[in-house]
Amino acid sequence: MLITFGLVHIEISVSISSFPVFFIVLLYSNQFVCFQILFGLEHNVMLQNNLF
Repeated sequence: MLITFGLVHIEISVSISSFPVFFIVLLYSNQFVCFQILFGLEHNVMLQNNLF
């Protein structure tokens, strides 16, 4: 019982300590996706401007 409690405690502390890292990675990946979407929109607008 003591061993499982220790493992649960380690798991909780690891998840708490890795949560900010996960949040930062999520933020950066969202930024990258937003940048890709914006770049794609600008690229589409440029293509449309070239067509017309």
